[in-house]
Amino acid sequence: MPRNMALWDGYDEVTFQVVINARGRQSVWPVTSPLPPGWSAKGFAGSRRACLEEIDARWQEPPLDGGWQSGAGGGRATGASALRGPLRAVPDTSITALIRAQDLPRDRLAARCGTERVTRGELLDAAAAWARVLVEAGCGPEVPVAVLLPRGVEALIAIVAVLEAGGAYVPLSCDDPPQRLQAILADCGAAVTVTTDELAEQVRGHGGTVLTLSALKERAASATAAPRRSSAASLACVFYPSSEPAGVECTHRQLVNHALWCRAAFAHHPGEVTFLSAPLFLPGSLTMIFAPLLAGWPVVIAPDGATAGALLELSRTAPGGLLELTPAHVGVMTARGVPDSGLARQLIVGGEPLTFGPELRAWMRADPDRVVVSHYGPAEAHGCFCHWLTGGEEPGSRVPAGRPIDNVEAYLVDRDCALVGVGEVGELLVGGPSIGRGYRDRPMLTAERWIPHPWGDGATLLRTGDLARLEPDGVVTVLGRADRQG
Repeated sequence: MPRNMALWDGYDEVTFQVVINARGRQSVWPVTSPLPPGWSAKGFAGSRRACLEEIDARWQEPPLDGGWQSGAGGGRATGASALRGPLRAVPDTSITALIRAQDLPRDRLAARCGTERVTRGELLDAAAAWARVLVEAGCGPEVPVAVLLPRGVEALIAIVAVLEAGGAYVPLSCDDPPQRLQAILADCGAAVTVTTDELAEQVRGHGGTVLTLSALKERAASATAAPRRSSAASLACVFYPSSEPAGVECTHRQLVNHALWCRAAFAHHPGEVTFLSAPLFLPGSLTMIFAPLLAGWPVVIAPDGATAGALLELSRTAPGGLLELTPAHVGVMTARGVPDSGLARQLIVGGEPLTFGPELRAWMRADPDRVVVSHYGPAEAHGCFCHWLTGGEEPGSRVPAGRPIDNVEAYLVDRDCALVGVGEVGELLVGGPSIGRGYRDRPMLTAERWIPHPWGDGATLLRTGDLARLEPDGVVTVLGRADRQG
């Protein structure tokens, strides 16, 4: 069979075994392949499906561990398609503790949405007060709290408050039908749901305690409960990006690593702002929430339902330092004749493959200070690759995913988990602090996608399910989904 098939494709007749690492994480591995370092056989063998069902039937939640998802010991593979981003220290702390530790002026604008404005000090103080109310309502470490709020200043405060309370926020879409909302609330087991008075009836009885914004504000002055601080390994958020209720669990370590990379990668000029237009219930919003809070960049929030035209007008209200868009939005906005004005000086483009078009080239060539970055990563490993465009790309060419960001490992492998060569197609595996913990209460699906690190020491790698190719210049081009995944 050709070497460029997806990992374990065509392995229906091969015997697998259930394997476990020292921290209690379980997955599957072919019995014909040597066990990866740090993993041992658990005593069950059979078809791949049977092994996954065994994990599902006997699953126990692994204990939290500071190195549970780290790539410690990784990177020993030799070959061009074993890639690693620049090494940078990742503080062993929560994202909110890191944000509070920054020596930044409290009177600096933190966020605005329409006529609403909040300074950094006001945002952090309100989040701390709301966090005390959330703790009294049952929020704490590893406890999910649903956030059903329109995009705005109060939604930003609520998200920070959940994290300050030690919990994990679960962002919901205000446009979803009640059945979808109730399915997510049941799946994640939300202890509390924070919402508006108008939306409260849609979730009452389905998401534990319902706290409206008015109740939060009313109780904030008298709440005295002390939050328990989260660690880097703690659960920070759970995303439900697809139509099916399968939540992706993200840790504080993920948010810290990504926010630190963003702060270093995107230098702001004095007076510039960032724009938050991504839906809060999608992982793409993480970049524009936590990096600005960490770096002290003011955030201008686009209200829910903002059209491309409204977003373009919003981008003209202040010098834009950073804006994240999908390729579809870029096409619409640049086609409206904005090579000389609008948008932002730095664009992050992600969510789907990007094709370099003449409008984008014209916009970049109008000002040499403009930056466009292609940002790749599935929901399970948000923003783990990036590629800086030069502006000289051929119109119609597909923009590559690029290279791993800080501390991210990546491997292109064939069906036997052997590294492919330059120019060969393989499945893309990623590891390090950018990969999530797994799917919430989905041990079988988690074991299928989070596999033993063949060159690590008890660590795991994420099967992205994407076929990709390493180009001669060292960048990775994602070609599309694998035909089959296990």
